[in-house]
Amino acid sequence: MTRLSIIVEWANTERHTVSRAWDVLAEVSEQWRLLQQGHLPKRTSPEERAFLATIETPIELIIASGHALSADDSERLTKLNREGFKAQLVVQEGAEYYPLKNLGAQASSGDLLLLLDSDVLPDSGWLASLLGSFQDADIQVCCGQTYVAPSGLFGKAFSCAWTYEFRDPCGGLFVPDKFYANNIVFRRQALLPEGFPAIGRRTRGGATGIRRRLRQQGIEIWENRRAAVAHPPPSDWSHLAERALAHGRDHYFGACSGRSLRAWAAASTVALRRYGRSLRRLLLQRQDVNARFHE
Repeated sequence: MTRLSIIVEWANTERHTVSRAWDVLAEVSEQWRLLQQGHLPKRTSPEERAFLATIETPIELIIASGHALSADDSERLTKLNREGFKAQLVVQEGAEYYPLKNLGAQASSGDLLLLLDSDVLPDSGWLASLLGSFQDADIQVCCGQTYVAPSGLFGKAFSCAWTYEFRDPCGGLFVPDKFYANNIVFRRQALLPEGFPAIGRRTRGGATGIRRRLRQQGIEIWENRRAAVAHPPPSDWSHLAERALAHGRDHYFGACSGRSLRAWAAASTVALRRYGRSLRRLLLQRQDVNARFHE
């Protein structure tokens, strides 16, 4: 049998609200219910079905937070125990994104550790498709696809112009050029005991660091495009500026392991290069998301 732990960081509720996080958890709960009942995506192979049938119930659900939950949220977490979960809260005061992922992983007991951000809303069939990837014993780490849903002018613009690609419902398993840690599953020994590297508060470069370590161990990170999550666009202009700076730091972190003037110069222009790429994509691909400049 296979023990599964789902770890949800609570840091992104600061930008995208606690309500969004509970929508995410409600969708995960519904998909787990359907999986248990055998209602799986049409493309699920016999091998995937056999593997999914080995997942033990209840599954472990861990919310990792940098602060205590409200009384209402604590009560909602307790109610998840009646929906096929063994739910718990772990708190490390002031902890941010990657430290919270590490905190949840260290508190878990699963053979498979599914790390999910509190702001990404899974598409139908996401859970079964992502977990089904592990019917292949050679796969140690696999993530799903992340895209921005083209709803509203801001969402349409960023579905073209943000860091993520368009939704690709026809894709399968492959090794991507880059990946995102917002919906990713590790076999336990691939993530722990090291976890994500400590790289500072306002960058997502921990993904770059863990890929570097895993490749040194001969482990590739796969992506399954049949499993997708919708990421919200930046919440406001200050968030956009913050992410642009973080992308530059990510680029620097990926380009060198120490201090490098050349890497710093390249990283400092990341925001400008992305602005140019974003403008081109918005001009050429706006029809794909039905974006009109007069909205």
